[in-house]
Amino acid sequence: MYFYTVFCSTISTYAENIVVNKISNTSALSIDSQSSAIQPLTVIRYMAKFKAIDGVEPFENYWVNMGSLKNIINADISKNLGFAYSLTIGEKTKFTKPLPAGYDPQKLLEWGKYPGLNMDILHKHGFTGKGAVVAYIDLPIEDHEQYTRDNVHYIDPVFNYKNSSMHGATVLSVLTGKDTGTAPEAEVYYWASSGGDDTFLWLAKNLNAIIEKNKTLEDIKKIRMVGISNNIDESDPYVDMFRNAVKACEEAGVMVWFCGEYGAFSFIPYSDRNSYDSLVPESWWESAVPELVVLPTAGRTAATSAPDDYKYIYWAKGGLSWSMPYALGLYAIALEINPALTKNDLRKMIVDTAYFNFERIPIVDPVGFVAAMCLCDSKGYINQSPEQLKKLYRSIRKSHHLMDYRNNMTTKGKPLKDEKAIKYETVNKLPNGNAGTIYSFTVQPLDNDYIRFP
Repeated sequence: MYFYTVFCSTISTYAENIVVNKISNTSALSIDSQSSAIQPLTVIRYMAKFKAIDGVEPFENYWVNMGSLKNIINADISKNLGFAYSLTIGEKTKFTKPLPAGYDPQKLLEWGKYPGLNMDILHKHGFTGKGAVVAYIDLPIEDHEQYTRDNVHYIDPVFNYKNSSMHGATVLSVLTGKDTGTAPEAEVYYWASSGGDDTFLWLAKNLNAIIEKNKTLEDIKKIRMVGISNNIDESDPYVDMFRNAVKACEEAGVMVWFCGEYGAFSFIPYSDRNSYDSLVPESWWESAVPELVVLPTAGRTAATSAPDDYKYIYWAKGGLSWSMPYALGLYAIALEINPALTKNDLRKMIVDTAYFNFERIPIVDPVGFVAAMCLCDSKGYINQSPEQLKKLYRSIRKSHHLMDYRNNMTTKGKPLKDEKAIKYETVNKLPNGNAGTIYSFTVQPLDNDYIRFP
């Protein structure tokens, strides 16, 4: 793997966002002169700890004018591009003073919509979650161009909020947004819930409602899993009711997922979102190893629904709430390929196929994860024979390295084409015996003259 060091004298003001260690082989850092973008480097970097400027705090919300939140920035940030990128903004954020050279808020909002990590390639080849049925429970939402489609069913038990919050819109768009989601064609049942003192009461009620809903659905249309951007709070007065509802769901065949098992990284603005070198720990994340994997939760754009027609937020600082819908979309794709997979299969597989950075922190690898799905038969994953697992690991490694480097490496002066890496075919039976489509990866041999494995 190639290593680079950073000459701070050659970098735009965003360089102050970067701390470099584990470096070798001196080489200058290239800059995209059109966007002042820092190109990905194979080094460990961290977000800087900025100081406030004229009352404007870094990594805080400036996307909406509501209550204590303001969308007007009066500070002079013209000489601090890195600080500008630390602001969570929306399309109606107003700057009263000149912006840093190269900083374009609207362009940044558009750039951030793509989920990253080669999800575009997976979607192109048919891995969209189509045929999988999942649910999500979060705050009430309004219609939005990202998710108002026939595959999304909205259930509001009682709230009927005139104005919804950004939280529900963000998680739903990260899950199934047409441009922003990991599973844009999954069938999603979305239950509106409370975010107040009775949060766990309503989470329990909605989990029980999912069980009842499944009784009305034919087997192929039943809800298989539900995501919740929360974790069990032992001090909550409704915790026992909630635990019983979770247990009832699992016993009824509905997997219940929480966000606390994941970690939170951010994309560097204008970097290659398909490269792991473009991910850095979120400003608040301590780089601890999560129980499962790290997911991209910031440096990205998601939908919002709030008063005065706000549509999008660029999240410079996200949170674990945004990890769960990203992961649930991948799990939906897994069920699309093989409905026989269990929760234990998915938990083990997402870790086994992870990309490990220099600090040995596992980052989700959507391509490797889907490659593993394609090789599993009706036995699922954890019950495979040793011979099958060896074949699976070899295939994942090849497909992962090809996809990881495909945007940066060339062979004999020609770009490495997507079609050389992956294809899919229609067959009469899925591994579980049902008719449908199964996908397979075809990986070309890799030439060590232009690909170096770590």
